Parts: sequence; structure tokens; C-alpha cells
Amino acid sequence: REWSHNQEIQFSTVLYRDGRTTDFTLFKHLLKPGYMKILDLGCNGSGVKKKLEKLGYDAWGADLPAVIRRVDPNFLFNSQYSKLLTCNLDTGDIPGGGYNLVLALGVIEHLVRYDLFFSKVVNVIAPEGIVLVSTCNYEAVKEERHHYHHFTPEELKKLAESSGLVTTRISFPSKTSLVGEFQRRD
Repeated sequence: REWSHNQEIQFSTVLYRDGRTTDFTLFKHLLKPGYMKILDLGCNGSGVKKKLEKLGYDAWGADLPAVIRRVDPNFLFNSQYSKLLTCNLDTGDIPGGGYNLVLALGVIEHLVRYDLFFSKVVNVIAPEGIVLVSTCNYEAVKEERHHYHHFTPEELKKLAESSGLVTTRISFPSKTSLVGEFQRRD
């Protein structure tokens, strides 16, 4: 791989197909040199996945079937999307497994069954794997019509730890966001 862990990543924001952006610095510190299998849940056309692939990682994306079909109606037959998976986190399991890093950037607040999210993630992360969840800060965002739940840091931590994960970090990168890092410890 040409990129080394000490080299600065040349981009800080990643554009999703729907116009949203995510700050790459939220998880840059979790990227290790060498092989890593990374899953971007709620990838919305895989902007993050593509950036991670350019850095040489084994990057995968997963989203609702309807979202994936908007990316390319024929994605199942297009090898460009061979690592783009469909899943519904409310009704089904996460496909694949052995992920060293699972990213859920702005996903958990959209789930009706957010209480099952971490138990599903635990089933697909590798031993010592890390889950990074970014969501709305409960104190800053009280109502949003597409959100089913807003989390306090304590709630997010409790949900993760009840599924067997260990909280490694909770942070507030901005006034409106809450980020939790959790690790599987076997």
C-alpha cells in the first residue's frame, strides 16, 4: 500500500450521493496500516467506501435495497458494486462478517428497532473489532421527522455494553453530534 499510517489523509469530508457529508476525521484515527475489512452501514451509494478503497482497505457498504437501487438499478449485475450489500437493519441481519471496523454514520437514529442495532453488529465484527457510531446529540436536536430516537451518551453506552461491547470513547465533535466508539473484547 502506498499510504502509510503517518501520512495525512488528503480529504476531510466525504460526499454521499444524497448531498450529505461526513467528516472523515471522525474515524481516521481508527485506520491502521495493513489489512482491514471495513463496513460502512447506511452507505447511501458508498462515498466512504470508495475513499477507503482508494486507501487500499477492503471496504464494503450496506444499505436498504431501495437506496442501493437508486445508486444503480442493475447493481446486482455490475461488478463495480460487488462489495455493496443490501440489508434492512430493522428487519434483518447485517450481511458478511469478520469486519475490523464497522461505521454507522448517521444511521442508528433512523432505526425503529435501534435497540437491536448493537447485537446485530456484534455478530459481524472480528475479535477486537471496533464499531463507530455517530448520531445526533440528544441535548442539541430534540425533534427530527426522520429520526425515531435521539440518544444521550449514557443511552448509547448502555445499548452497546448490553450487547457485549466495551466503550472506548464517547465524544462530541460538534454541538449537534455524538460519537461513540465501541470494541468487541473476546
